[in-house]
Amino acid sequence: MATLIDTIMNGNVTLALALIPITDVGYINDQDVYALDTALMCCTFHGNSMNTVALALIATGKSRPEYCNTHGSTALIYACHRKCIDVALTLIASGKSRPGHYNKYGICALEYACRNHMIPVIRALIATNKLKQSQITRICLKYLIIACRDNLPELALAVLTARISAKHLRHNSATALKNAYNNNMHDVVYAIEHYASKPHQFNDPTYVFDITI
Repeated sequence: MATLIDTIMNGNVTLALALIPITDVGYINDQDVYALDTALMCCTFHGNSMNTVALALIATGKSRPEYCNTHGSTALIYACHRKCIDVALTLIASGKSRPGHYNKYGICALEYACRNHMIPVIRALIATNKLKQSQITRICLKYLIIACRDNLPELALAVLTARISAKHLRHNSATALKNAYNNNMHDVVYAIEHYASKPHQFNDPTYVFDITI
């Protein structure tokens, strides 16, 4: 059963695709006790070079996207870590990828997607409504500040699609708004200033985050 995984790790796309129909694609690689990964996870190690194989594995419906390895990571977390946008979006669409899951290092898919500026993935993760509100608020406010500081308007607008309470946004957005003005990020300035009027806005007074970059 390890043959498919070995082929993937060797980067042989053609042979891996040929093996998928005759292999238990949900097999756990017990020869690697360090991680205990699935074939789908192994695809993400190569970044986008094994996308075709990863997508074929997901299409079987038997690749176990919900599985966590010994590091507590899922295939979606790995896909976001390795900037595999197509794979990440397909995993999210499967409904089995556990989008709100944290690995044992305290990192989730949204965190990696924001770090890597994976705009479509950020929007898709937020749209699942499967992430905890505290999780979304902390990560999105953090990367709003970073995006405005580094003049990354697409990232800023992506995280502003999240349901962040007006209170938390006011408490943390002064620096972001100042930097957005200084960087002439006009759409971002408008989005921050008009955030409270958006249909998804709500108020949760139970906690306040102080974000320091």
